[in-house]
Amino acid sequence: MPPPPAIHLVRWEAQDPAAVLSLYLRNRTHLSPWEPVPVPGFHSIEGQRARSLEAAASRGAGRGAEFAIVEDRDGELVGRVGLSGIMRGPFQSAHLGYLVDAGHCGRGYATEAVRQLLDVAFGELRLHRVEAAVMPANLASLRVIARAGFREEGLARRYLLINGVWEDHRIFARTVEDPQPSRH
Repeated sequence: MPPPPAIHLVRWEAQDPAAVLSLYLRNRTHLSPWEPVPVPGFHSIEGQRARSLEAAASRGAGRGAEFAIVEDRDGELVGRVGLSGIMRGPFQSAHLGYLVDAGHCGRGYATEAVRQLLDVAFGELRLHRVEAAVMPANLASLRVIARAGFREEGLARRYLLINGVWEDHRIFARTVEDPQPSRH
């Protein structure tokens, strides 16, 4: 198996809105089966500036931690990975989300980004649990989740409004006690 891609995570709000917009525009077709319908104005510089401010506010309030997936070699923005809905108190949990540019899919970028994010979640953020919800037809994401050591916990019927349809999702989780899967 090839080594994981050389990437690092950078705070989402530090990204150039033009680069983020380019990522989303060139991946509209690739992402549409798996993403909610974007809010009006999302596919604009102003929309991406607003999204960046939302990410910063969420991080500042302790509710989220979004990151850009950036190649070490050339600094190219190749995706996004993040935690949302961070809950504290006795729950200490968050929800995982990610996307990778279509031109970089199938090469381990998402798996490595999720692994790095889990290091942040269970280290710096001191979370106990990270959940992931994946549509049953999203075979690529199911592979990512399996490689990152998540265990399946069940099926949530009509869980999220994706591309205008309430879609079922398989629910997965990792806890801090779970063994770390091999990186190769």
